[in-house]
Amino acid sequence: MLFDRNSGDNLSFPENISLAALHSFGTADVAIALPEGRDWKNENNYKLKLYGQKVETDADDYQFLNIYPSDTVLNYHHFQKLERRYTTGSAMDSKMYVPSGSLLSETNYYIVPQKYVEFAGVKPTRNPDGSYTNPYYTTEEEAAIRALFPQYKSRVDAHNALKNYILSQTELHVGGYHPQMAYRLIGSQAVNLYGQVTEDAFLNAVHGEGYDLAQTQEFLSTVMDGIYDYVESSRIDAPEITSFELGGSKARIDAKNRKVTVNIPLGYDTSGMTPAITTSGYTYAQLVSGSTSSSVMKYKVTPYCPITGLLYNGQRDSSGNIYTDLSQEWTVELKFGEQPFNDVTSFSIYDAKYQKQREATIANPEKAGELGSITLNMPVGTDRKSLVPTITHLGQYVQIEENGEWKTIESGKAYDFSTVRKIRVKNDSFGGVTTEYTVTITAEQSKECKILGYKIGYAEGVIDEQNHTVTIEVPYGTDLTKQTAEVTCSEFAENTVKPSLLVYNMDLTYVIKAENGTEQPYKVRITQTAPATGKNILGFSYGSISARIGEKDILLEVPFSVDLKTLAPTIVVSDFATVSPASNEAVDFTNSEKTPVIYTVRAQDGTEKKYNVVVKKAAQPDSVPYGDILEEVKSNIIADYKSRRDGTLLTDDWILMNLGFATCNQEVASGEDLPYGLNIYGHIKAIAPNKMTDYARVIMMLTALGINASNLDIYRDSNNTPFTDGSGKAVSSLVKELYSYSGSYTINGPIYALIALDMGNYTVPKDAKWTREKLLEEILSHQYGSDGFGIDMVAMLMQSLYPYINDPTYGERVKAKMQEGYDIILGYQTASGVDPMGSDYTFFSWGTTNSESCAQVICAMCAMGVDVGTDPNFSAYSTGDYTQDKGVIPTWLNRYLMPSKAGFGHTDNSHNEMATYQSAYAVQWYLNFYNEQSAKPYSLYYKRFDFSRQLSDKADIEKFTLEGQEGIINGNNITVYIPDGMPTDNLTPEIKLSDGAKLLSPKMPVPFVEDAPVAFTVQAENGTTKKTYSVKLVYDKNVKGKGTTLFTDTIQIQNEDMADKDMEDMQITKNEDGTTDILITIVPGVDTTKLRFKADISYKATASIDVTGKSNVDLHDWTEVVVTAEDGVTKQTYRIKVVSQTFASITEFAIKVDGV
Repeated sequence: MLFDRNSGDNLSFPENISLAALHSFGTADVAIALPEGRDWKNENNYKLKLYGQKVETDADDYQFLNIYPSDTVLNYHHFQKLERRYTTGSAMDSKMYVPSGSLLSETNYYIVPQKYVEFAGVKPTRNPDGSYTNPYYTTEEEAAIRALFPQYKSRVDAHNALKNYILSQTELHVGGYHPQMAYRLIGSQAVNLYGQVTEDAFLNAVHGEGYDLAQTQEFLSTVMDGIYDYVESSRIDAPEITSFELGGSKARIDAKNRKVTVNIPLGYDTSGMTPAITTSGYTYAQLVSGSTSSSVMKYKVTPYCPITGLLYNGQRDSSGNIYTDLSQEWTVELKFGEQPFNDVTSFSIYDAKYQKQREATIANPEKAGELGSITLNMPVGTDRKSLVPTITHLGQYVQIEENGEWKTIESGKAYDFSTVRKIRVKNDSFGGVTTEYTVTITAEQSKECKILGYKIGYAEGVIDEQNHTVTIEVPYGTDLTKQTAEVTCSEFAENTVKPSLLVYNMDLTYVIKAENGTEQPYKVRITQTAPATGKNILGFSYGSISARIGEKDILLEVPFSVDLKTLAPTIVVSDFATVSPASNEAVDFTNSEKTPVIYTVRAQDGTEKKYNVVVKKAAQPDSVPYGDILEEVKSNIIADYKSRRDGTLLTDDWILMNLGFATCNQEVASGEDLPYGLNIYGHIKAIAPNKMTDYARVIMMLTALGINASNLDIYRDSNNTPFTDGSGKAVSSLVKELYSYSGSYTINGPIYALIALDMGNYTVPKDAKWTREKLLEEILSHQYGSDGFGIDMVAMLMQSLYPYINDPTYGERVKAKMQEGYDIILGYQTASGVDPMGSDYTFFSWGTTNSESCAQVICAMCAMGVDVGTDPNFSAYSTGDYTQDKGVIPTWLNRYLMPSKAGFGHTDNSHNEMATYQSAYAVQWYLNFYNEQSAKPYSLYYKRFDFSRQLSDKADIEKFTLEGQEGIINGNNITVYIPDGMPTDNLTPEIKLSDGAKLLSPKMPVPFVEDAPVAFTVQAENGTTKKTYSVKLVYDKNVKGKGTTLFTDTIQIQNEDMADKDMEDMQITKNEDGTTDILITIVPGVDTTKLRFKADISYKATASIDVTGKSNVDLHDWTEVVVTAEDGVTKQTYRIKVVSQTFASITEFAIKVDGV
C-alpha cells in the first residue's frame, strides 16, 4: 500500500465516483487519493511524498520491497512513473521461479484522478422520468474527450500489433520479448466486451478512471506511449556472469566461451567462502557443481521474466506453452597460487557531439604485471587533447603517466590523448599488483561495416558475424510484398546494396559500406514460422454450461427453456485455427439429436477436422426456480401495499398497477366501487398534456385495475362531473388522447404507448396520429442506446414488442430487434452508453449497479421466452437456494431484497419505492412466466383486459350552430337563418358530430357568403366512412341575433391616454360552469385601474362594460363581463383581468474594500 510521508494517510484506496464501477484502461495506470482534508482546487496539494508499505502475504505469494523513487516529492495531479519492486515468496516453486531475494519489478503510472477528488461521494441525480443526470462531465467535456479517440485508437492499434507479435512467438531468444509483457500493453485492456475499440468504450473508460480532459490527454502521451516503450525495450537478457569475486580476488570474464577465471594467491584458503556474483539484468545464476575449495565450479545462468519471475528454463505453463530453455552453463576455474587479475574491464570516452559513450577495445595481458593495450577510434574532428575517460577495472585505482610521473586519474577530469598514453591499474593488496596499458585514441574515418540489426515488423534477425549472414523468421502468412526490412548498420556506415523485393527462402544480398570505403556483403535468408497444425475444439459452451468433448463428438445439455433454433455456443479452438460455424454464431440445433450439426475446424496449415455436435434439452423443473422465495416476496409486497390504505388513498400509479396485476381479475362496470378507493379524477388531473408517457402510464394503471380507459364517462361521480387533465381539458377517453398525441417525446413515449394500448387491447382508428403500426415502426427503427437511458430502456423496448413476435407483417423484424437487445445485454453486441450484464450478474446504468435495471432485464427475458433462473447465460443454477446459487435472480435477491422480504433497495437492501415496485413487476412476471406460460414467451402487460370495440361508421353532423342560430338539417343539406346585415366573413360554427367522428374540412374560421353553399366533410370513427354536407346561410329580417361571443383575437388594450399597450400574454380558460376566464398580461408601468378596452362581440350583442375603448374600465382584478345577444335572452359571462408586468430593480448596491 502507498502512504503519504507527511500525513501518514493511506492513499491506495481513493473514493471512486459512481461511474468508476466497471470501466478502466487496465492496470498500467493506478489511482491514488489525496490526503484527508486537502483542497482539490489547490495544485500544491497534489505534491506528495509517497512510500510503500508491505502488506503481509503468504510465503507462496510475491513479497513487496519498495517503490522507486520513494520519498520523493512529485505532483500527482499528473502521471508519475514509479517502479514497484518485489521478490518471490520463499514457498514459491523453485523450478518455476527465481528464488526469494531475486529482484522483480513492474512499472506503473500513478495519479490522483481529477473527477475522483472533485466529485467524491456525489451520486447521479435521479430525474422524475427515471433517468439520471451525470454530474461529473459536461457535454462539452465529453465532446472534447471523444475528439481524442483517433489518437487513442492509433495507439491501441500499435499496442495490439506488438502484443499479437509477442504472443505469436513459438520460441524465445535472448534479446527477444518477454511473453508476459504482452499483457502490460493497454490495447489488450481498453476495449468493450466484444473486443472492439469504439469511441463509446474509450469515453466509458475515461469515466471509469475519473480523468478530466487534461489528464486524458496526458494518459495518451505519457502512459500509453510510456508503456509501449517499456514493453518494447524490456528484452530477455543474455545469461551472462558479469562479475565474480572470491576472497577479494576479482575474476576475469570470458563471455564468448562462458568462462570465469579466478586467481587465488598462495596461502589463501577459500573453502567455505561465498563468492560475490553478478549477472546481466534479469538473470539468475545457480551453482550446479563444485565448490570454492575445488578447482572448477559449474553455474547455470537462466534469464527470467522481470514481472513474474518465471524462469526461461524449458518449463511449461498452465496452458501448455513452453518457455524455451535459454539457460547457459558457465565454468568457473579457480587457479591457486596465481596473482589476482588486475584488468581494465572497460574504457570509454563520452562523445559530446553525438551524445554517447564510445567503448574502447581492450587487450588484457595474460598475467597481471604484463603490458596490455587499449584502442579507440573517435569520430573525425574529435579534439583528442581534452577527453574524459570512464574506466572500470579489477584493481583498487588507476593512474596515468604524465611527464615521467604516475598520477591517479580523477573522475570527470579531461586528459590529453592526442598521443599514445600509458595507464596502470594498481592493487595494493596481495603484496601489490600493477598492470600497465598503452592507450591509443585516434580520430579517423571508421572502418566498421557491420549489420547490427535486421527487422521485419516485430521479427528480429539473428546475425552471424563470422559468416556474415542473417537469418530471420517471420510469422506464418506474412505478406512480404507489404513489408519493409529495417536494417541497422555500423555508425557512419551505409547500406549501399539491397534487394528490390523481399522473398522467402532465398539468399538476399546486402552490402554495408564503411565511412572509409571498406565494404562488407551479407546474405539474408527469410523464412516463415511453420503453420500451426492444431485443429481441435478445446471448449464448447453455452453460457455457464460446458459441453462434453470427445475425439469427434460433442454433447451439450441445456435447460428446457433454451431456444435450440437460434442457439449461439461459444467455441475455443487450437491456436491459429478457425471453426465453421463460427463461435457465437446462431445455429439451429432443433433436430441435432437425430442429425448432429457438423462443425469443421481448419488448422493454419489447411488441414481439417469435423465434429458432430448434439444439443439436448434438460427436463422442465417441477416447480418455478426460486419459486418459494419469490411467492413470499410477492405476498409481502402486496400486503404492504394494501396496508397503506389506513385512512388514506393509494395515489402512486405504479403501486396501483402492481395491485391490479396481483388482485384484479374482472372489469369494473359502471356504478361499481373502484378498486382501492381509486380517485380517477386526481390521476387524470395530474397528467401533463405535453408528456406522452403520462397518458400511457395512467392508461396502464387503470387497465391493470380493470378500468376501461377508453370510456371514462361511465366512471363519473354522482354529480356527473367530467374528467379533466392538467390543462383543464375535458377527457372522456385517455386512449384517444394517447393515439392523438402530437407533442414531443423520447423513445419511452412510443414504448409505453404501445404497451398501454395492448394491455387493454384498445381499438385505434386507422387514421390516428399513433396507430400500432406507426408505434412499431418508431420502436423498431430506434437505435439501442441512442436515447441516453441505458440497459433498462433496452429491456423495456424488448418488452413492448412481445405481442408481435409472430405477427405476419412485423414478426421477423421484431425477433431481430429482440435478439439484438439480447445480444447487447449479454455483451455480444454494443450500444452507445449501454453496459452489458456484469460478470457478477449485475446490471449497471445511470452511474451505478441497481435493482431496477435487473428487474427490467428479467421482464424482457421472459418476453423472449428466456428463463433467467436456469438459462446458463444468466444463471449457474444448481441448488435452487438463492442464498447459495449464482445468477441474475440470486444476485438480485441477495443484493437488493430487504431483510423483511417486503421490498427492494436501489443500490443496496434499504427500502426504495421505485426499486420495490419495479421489482414487484419482475417477481409477478417471472412467476407467471412459469405458472401461466410454462416458461414460454410471456408478458405481464399483454391483454390484461379486452376493451376493444367496434369503431362507429357514422359520419353525421348531429347539430350545427352559428352565432347562436341552430341550423336546419335536411339529409346532407344544412340551412342556417341569420339576422339581416350580420357579417359572415370569418365565422366559427359549433358542430356536434357522431361519436368518434371528426371534421376533415373546411378549416376554421369559415368565410361564408349568402346563398353560396360551403361543403363540410365528416369522417367516421372507423377512419373510412366519409360524408359531406352542404351548408348555406340565409338572411332573415325576422331573426334576432343570438350570438354572445367576445372575439378574443380582436382584444386591444390602451391606457387612459389612449396609447396602445402591447399584450405580452393571454390565457383563456373555459370553466365547468360555462363561464370563460381571460387573463391578459401587458407591458410594465400601466395603471390597470384605468384602461381602455376594445374587443369585437357578436352582431348586435351588448356588453356589461365598455368594449369600444371610449371610456376607462377597471380591470386590475377579475371583472365580470356579460355579453347579451340581440334577442335580449341569450347571455354569456366572461371574467377578465389585466396584469401589468413589474420592473426588476436594484434595491441595494455596495462595494467593500478591505472589509469597509
